[in-house]
Amino acid sequence: MKKTPESLEKAILASRGGAVRLARLRWAEETLYWRGMLNREDLTARFGIGRAQAAADLKYLLEQVVSARQVTYDRAAAWRCYRAAPRFTPKLVKPELARWLRLQSGGAGLERPGLDGVGRVERAVEPLVARGVLSGLRKQRSVRIRYQAMTSLEESERVVSFHAVYDNGEQVVARGWCHLKQTYRNFALSRIWEAELLPDAPWRDAADDADWRNLMTLILAPHPDLSDGQRCITEKEWGMVDGRRELTLRAAFVYSFCKKYFLLPEFQSLPATLRPVVLLAQQPES
Repeated sequence: MKKTPESLEKAILASRGGAVRLARLRWAEETLYWRGMLNREDLTARFGIGRAQAAADLKYLLEQVVSARQVTYDRAAAWRCYRAAPRFTPKLVKPELARWLRLQSGGAGLERPGLDGVGRVERAVEPLVARGVLSGLRKQRSVRIRYQAMTSLEESERVVSFHAVYDNGEQVVARGWCHLKQTYRNFALSRIWEAELLPDAPWRDAADDADWRNLMTLILAPHPDLSDGQRCITEKEWGMVDGRRELTLRAAFVYSFCKKYFLLPEFQSLPATLRPVVLLAQQPES
């Protein structure tokens, strides 16, 4: 008899350490879905459990939760692992890319290169698009995408070598070398219609991406038109000291941060109550 997600969850919760184990199995399923691979060491690093418990979790996942046709064991990989089939579908969790990225940056031992965050109406991201981009990043292969930029009237086809995926506080963004524009660019995943992995196309890494590598310090202050009360609460909200707050982030994040908080020049005409913080200066970290 085929088990439903509800019956699976009920059975796991009834077992020893049920709630904690359910959290581990949900994370394992979602990691298989987004990253396409999972091994015992991933579980031990993420949750601080022993190898025996990690092996038991994987055994339960493979025997009781997922279909044998949807996951295969790769003995040829440098790190032996389980790999998800293209049509793998989690049963214990509804995959959400933004949440999964936040979990990676917060988990011991799973801060993967290329996964980062600055952070929410969630922007809709097509799962097959996200998996295609993540697969290209992981395998270091270029990806052909159909992309609709808001600065263009029509969509365009591009080949991109993605080297990072991050949450900018409003949406999930992939960054990489655009072979069409010959520059590093940010691509909102919600604006990609299709993503196709190109096995033989050239791939360019992040070595020359100065905006990704370099840090910028933004110096923020309360808007001068705020009342005394408004200024005091703004300083409190933003954790300012002596009316100033210094915030350091990747240069690649500066534009989206300034856009989110109305710090760009085009927002200067907005009233102070809508943009209570102003940008005094920005300077590169030495």
